[in-house]
Amino acid sequence: MFKDNKLGQKFFSKRDTYIYYFTIAIVIAAAAYAIVPMVILWENYIFPIHDGLDSYAGLVQMIHDKGLYLHLNKSLPILNNIPGKYSFISYNLYDFLNCIFGYLTGQILTRIIGVLLGFFSMRLLLKRLFTAHCLIDYCIISLISIVYAITPCASNRTIGFASLPLIVTLFLYLEKEEKFSAYSLASLLYPFFSIFDTMLVFVIGFWIVGIIIGKLSRKKYNINLVWAFAFMCVSTILVNINFVLVALNANETNRSLRMPSDIGMKWLQFRTYLLKGLYHAPALHGYILLPFIILGTLYVFFRHRKYVDDTQKVFFRIKILGGGWIFWLFSALILTYQEAGYSVGILIIDGFQWGRIIEIMRFIWCLMVGAIVFSPPDDCHYIKNNFSLVSGLIIFFLVMLTLSIFFHDVGYPAGITLFDGLWEKNALVFFRILGCMGFVIIAFSVNLKKLFKGIIYGIIVLQLFFVAFAITNYNDVAYTIAPRILDYDGDSTICMREFFSKNLFTDIKRDINYQDEKVAAFGYHPSVLIYNGFTTLDGYNSVHPMEYQIQFRKIIEPALERYPNFAEYYDGWGGRMYLFGDLPYTPTRDKNVAPVPLYINTAAFKDLGGKYILSRAPILNAEELKLDFVKDYDREDSIYHIYLYSADIRENIP
Repeated sequence: MFKDNKLGQKFFSKRDTYIYYFTIAIVIAAAAYAIVPMVILWENYIFPIHDGLDSYAGLVQMIHDKGLYLHLNKSLPILNNIPGKYSFISYNLYDFLNCIFGYLTGQILTRIIGVLLGFFSMRLLLKRLFTAHCLIDYCIISLISIVYAITPCASNRTIGFASLPLIVTLFLYLEKEEKFSAYSLASLLYPFFSIFDTMLVFVIGFWIVGIIIGKLSRKKYNINLVWAFAFMCVSTILVNINFVLVALNANETNRSLRMPSDIGMKWLQFRTYLLKGLYHAPALHGYILLPFIILGTLYVFFRHRKYVDDTQKVFFRIKILGGGWIFWLFSALILTYQEAGYSVGILIIDGFQWGRIIEIMRFIWCLMVGAIVFSPPDDCHYIKNNFSLVSGLIIFFLVMLTLSIFFHDVGYPAGITLFDGLWEKNALVFFRILGCMGFVIIAFSVNLKKLFKGIIYGIIVLQLFFVAFAITNYNDVAYTIAPRILDYDGDSTICMREFFSKNLFTDIKRDINYQDEKVAAFGYHPSVLIYNGFTTLDGYNSVHPMEYQIQFRKIIEPALERYPNFAEYYDGWGGRMYLFGDLPYTPTRDKNVAPVPLYINTAAFKDLGGKYILSRAPILNAEELKLDFVKDYDREDSIYHIYLYSADIRENIP
């Protein structure tokens, strides 16, 4: 081996230094990759549209522009002046940043805080859970932490996931303290960082379980855990007061529509959730982590079947791995059960999505990797000298290549196809190349006694690259950078500036001397109008009063009669109160849209105060609907060609 020559001896004498600085470089590069493009491109960045630009962005920008964040007890100028509590805006850090600084600045601050907090909090937890024996152990902990920090999810979950390791660390600390500790007060702060309906409600539940288990094992309650739980509950109510207010009249909301049905369980869907997770926060575990954890779990259980080393540590590792697998199967089952139309458990509000518990798996995967990595207590000297480095690399290559091919179809969650499949094809080739690079990394990171850790180091580096480039709903960095690499410009690469087209709608407001008259959008998301300061009758709000859903239905009843799919969608949920029809609301760069009919009840539209309809296409039956065409608007810096119609007598507009 080259290790035996003078050059090899010189290299390996500095091996630890190279590993250390190489790891630091990877961590910094990954953090910069997640943050810098958003900061540099600003409005030209491609933010996720689903549950982002189509809903939250317009809402918080309106709250920011009108200074309503501290006045959410008032009505909001959306959905016919819906009460502010139905915005579900909380007084947590994420909503605070977006409502106070505006959506764009808020998203950038969220990303910076999320990446930094996610990295350091996960690193803190892993160092507490597992004992590092050598420098490469600390490097692997850092790699796992940065993988966790930059794994993409819906932006409102970013800070929540970043803070999740902190609350687990706090629980583990308080569990060891017998006397009252002032650190119990730290639980007051956690709801400020978390998100109630995705993480916080489950953290509270698991905290109760932890208290009960502690009582059964020690025959008494841990005073610190009990007080911390009480503090957390009080803070949760204060931070999420709008959730509480809506929960008090949950039966009056559209969530009451989520009732048991006879759809039945879909086991193919169960497999999908196991391998892909939930689209709001995919773990991206299918391509690399899952095959590694399958092998690693078998290895840990086989190696410790006779408990040859420290029994307490063995049980701890097995509990993490065994508990992780049980939680994985259970959460996927709950999600499948929920999506089959059944109510699950005791509901906080009607239709609460308990299946979101599966999102926590992205956190548990990291703990499971740690349990495998730090399984042998003598890891640094586990591989015998007579075990060939080349043989180890060949075995690693064959196993990971085989499993990666088997699991490659689960690498891209949510069924996203970008650039007509071009990006996927390039990505698969790209990861094969990265595989070869990984072996080079291993060769420069290990000697014969550290082959085990070197292989794991390479696997986590591969996972880091996969997380950075895998196409998901919320991997906005990949969506932003890929078009520039592939020289592609299409409907899937619409940036924030184009989506909201502020200059175009400013022209419209100026021409009509807009004075908060109520409007509706046709052929695009109403959040565009909300973001630009219009008062809307339509909009996208997941939970709202059932009374208004019935009122708005009168407007779109002609469309629902013609389109059974929209009728089922609206009557079964109603989160999107849109003017449905032949003109789709999905964003497009195509401005050459043929005239289409609009099916609405104009009288019902006017009864709710509606005055203008801003359409993306000429309306064929405008005269029949008694809509007066006012003017059309088009700009080169916009993706829209807007046709303005008035339900009132036409005014003199230049």
